[in-house]
Amino acid sequence: MTRSIALILAAALASAAASAQAGAPKLSALQAELAAKGPAYLTSHEFNCDNGTGYKVVAGGDPAAVALGVQLIKSSASACASEGLIQSLAKAMQKNPSAVLPYVDTGDQLTHDLICLPLGIEEPVAVTKANIAKSTKAISAVSDPKLATQKAACLASIAQTSANLGKAQ
Repeated sequence: MTRSIALILAAALASAAASAQAGAPKLSALQAELAAKGPAYLTSHEFNCDNGTGYKVVAGGDPAAVALGVQLIKSSASACASEGLIQSLAKAMQKNPSAVLPYVDTGDQLTHDLICLPLGIEEPVAVTKANIAKSTKAISAVSDPKLATQKAACLASIAQTSANLGKAQ
């Protein structure tokens, strides 16, 4: 009887996980859609304000997903999509800074003030402090000398945000 319950529970968990993953597109699907229909189409369908399911893919930190996000942000005319992509790249920075740092300061919407630290509008101070700690830890761990300039710019920007947060309290 215990084994039957365990099997039912395992099946239910697997089904729930599959359902959760079904809502988010896969990187390969996004890349294929970009190649077939172009950045404007992809941005309007997978990186929009209504159902922006593509943001999670970029935020995961996979180097190819980060490159896709950068490509889209450079070609996006939508303020909403740009903001979502900026936040996704900042979240990716926390997971895989070596994938995001090469793009720091390579475009108007890819500055160290924008993509090094995820910041939400009217975000609780505790969330901002947690993001500061998480981003600082991740970026500080990067040892690639080719990324030293971007790393220093990000850490300085995060330190300034932290100092400003302290003054605001």
